[in-house]
Amino acid sequence: MKKVTITWKAFGNPTHAVLMLEDEMSDLKICDRLFHETNVYFGRIWDALQPLPENRTHTALSVGDEVAIDDVIYRCEPAGWSVVSAEFIELER
Repeated sequence: MKKVTITWKAFGNPTHAVLMLEDEMSDLKICDRLFHETNVYFGRIWDALQPLPENRTHTALSVGDEVAIDDVIYRCEPAGWSVVSAEFIELER
């Protein structure tokens, strides 16, 4: 089981949602799938995110947003994902 934390940072105040995935997909495949499903508002992972946090200013993942999968944090880039150090992440806990 993987703990997935999505942090929307691109617009307004950072907001996050956490879900647990029982899936054998690679981390990057999960990131790509999250990006796709939050942009088309459809899919298994999208459904698991419902209801979204009340203070969401947008729902789609975009450049600058982050996805933490267990202990690895990925930042959405203009093309693909980059790995960032946990010390630079600002999550509300």
